[in-house]
Amino acid sequence: IGKVYVEVWKLSRDDVFGMVGPAQAGPNIAGYLSTPLVGTKVAMLEHFEAEAALQLIEKEKVTVLALVPTQMAMLLRHPHFENYDLSSLRLVVCTGSPLAYKLAIEAEDKLGRPIVQYYGSVDAGGSMINSPDDPQEDRLLTAGRPLRGVEVKLVDDEGKEAPKGAVGEVWV
Repeated sequence: IGKVYVEVWKLSRDDVFGMVGPAQAGPNIAGYLSTPLVGTKVAMLEHFEAEAALQLIEKEKVTVLALVPTQMAMLLRHPHFENYDLSSLRLVVCTGSPLAYKLAIEAEDKLGRPIVQYYGSVDAGGSMINSPDDPQEDRLLTAGRPLRGVEVKLVDDEGKEAPKGAVGEVWV
């Protein structure tokens, strides 16, 4: 899975991966699996606070930021947001819960960088991913497409494939 993150997000040893999310799960999993493969520097927060995250991005010149939607909202609405130099960012990875479209648009407008999402679970790992090269609507309205080698389907209560638009359980 880490190789897919490296490939799709074009991670390299020149990147600085900012992990400001929960240390044990969520958006940091992609960093744990990908950064060692290419020698990417990792910058982490022990505890999330919007001001501390903004300081980390500026000080460490974070290029790829991983966070959850709530943290994204807290960053964008921080009263001193405009005072920080966030120009090192080239990509923002948002996962952990659905990202509201309005918030995603606001983030891309304020940061001037693509927002990508991925979907997975702690027990199955990442299963779907967006690329920064995907059209904006795909990046902001979906969790992407299945990772190479991963099959994903939605099933109903009887274990049969659910029709498009139906409610069901995700099987990976």
